[in-house]
Amino acid sequence: MEKNCQKTLTLKTLNKSNVWDIQENDIFRLWSGAQRDADLKDNAKHYMDIIRSAFTVEEIKIDRPEIIKKYEARGCKIGELRVDDDQIQKWAIKKKPIKFGGIGLGILGTLPIAYNITSNKISGADENLND
Repeated sequence: MEKNCQKTLTLKTLNKSNVWDIQENDIFRLWSGAQRDADLKDNAKHYMDIIRSAFTVEEIKIDRPEIIKKYEARGCKIGELRVDDDQIQKWAIKKKPIKFGGIGLGILGTLPIAYNITSNKISGADENLND
């Protein structure tokens, strides 16, 4: 019989490694689940720093439909996060692209390509990349 050793993910267990495994909606769910924790207010900056390592996070200061639509057009998920007991803020969150070796994928990140290590060649959408 195999035991399930996977811990439930919370803001307290979130770190810069496992934050890449979650999506934007999970951020809002984790934050709302942490509302009952007394230390959320004290550690909110720490949690937000971890989230910002994998996500672009922007506070929406002007809550108008045309502003919200612009964030949604950029691929952001919009939600509300309670910062203090009496303060609820609207946020736009979007996952950052994964970087390899500290370098962004750039134009290659948008092409369906494969790199063959043995032949040292790139194959995919544009075969002229090997020249």
